[in-house]
Amino acid sequence: MRKAFSNGTRLSNLQVVENDVRLHSLFMIREAGRCIAAICLNDVQLGQYARLPWQCTSGRALVLHRLCVDPAAQRQGAARALMDFAEQLGRARGFASIRLDAYTGNRRALTLYERRGYHRVGEAVFPRRPRPFACFEKILGSAAHPSPAPRHRETRGTSAA
Repeated sequence: MRKAFSNGTRLSNLQVVENDVRLHSLFMIREAGRCIAAICLNDVQLGQYARLPWQCTSGRALVLHRLCVDPAAQRQGAARALMDFAEQLGRARGFASIRLDAYTGNRRALTLYERRGYHRVGEAVFPRRPRPFACFEKILGSAAHPSPAPRHRETRGTSAA
């Protein structure tokens, strides 16, 4: 099993996802009974975020972690649907902004965030990764409630922070 690194501790990917579930911060899109995309949303900011020049310095920040889409489901709008959900959930729960990081070697992810109006505020370096991560932020407006998932898909999850 591949390993992931979280807070300086080596954890398996399964342990990381199980922790997201336990903390009620994992949201997913299911199609035909299987998960095709997932995202973790909470207010946990990594230590590397502390030195970055964030635009929003008052109010809480919703932090996006681990956006992933099954390769067979890519380029079908799942990432866009999860990002819509995250932004609407953040507004509904009173967050002032969304913060995230993306591996600089992942051009598709960087393009997704830039096209959605996220502003690059700097870079963070994480252990055991040859390239830095670009850190992004988007200031949120207000909205009454997060929208439901697209009709042909079902977003499942539990509450974020």
